Amino acid sequence: MATTTSGCLIDIPNDPSIEETARAWNPYDWLKQGKVYPSNDTPPVVLAGRQQTLSLCPKHTVLLPEQQLSIIDLLRLDLPTQPSVLVVQQAMSWFHTMEPNEDIRNVCSRPLPPVKVIQDLQKAFGQAWFDGAQSIIDPHHTHSRLPLFCLE
Repeated sequence: MATTTSGCLIDIPNDPSIEETARAWNPYDWLKQGKVYPSNDTPPVVLAGRQQTLSLCPKHTVLLPEQQLSIIDLLRLDLPTQPSVLVVQQAMSWFHTMEPNEDIRNVCSRPLPPVKVIQDLQKAFGQAWFDGAQSIIDPHHTHSRLPLFCLE
């Protein structure tokens, strides 16, 4: 799979060049090396590493609605609320270098951050990841470190 500029995933089956690029990703060459995330002209190997990092773990795919779900049934699903409160924390302060200590399933009942916060987190992710971020902290649950793929 590849990410487009709009953030949507495109399934490109059996493309050997993508698989080779993903295998070439070595986090020790890029992460915690004092490098600046190349947001313009990002090398394919970095994009592959980013995709690996932000991919949903297979054990969590059971949390996603079935692809065959009708629109009516999708609209009936209980989704987390999204408060319209002002969040003043900088996006970079949400990232933590410690590993996640919480499973995404524990988060499903929490309110989602406002859309603007999520967009800011997605923009800040690249540099935070290069700086060694391994988890995300919700300011309302400061002892809870979530996997980075929660951004997706």
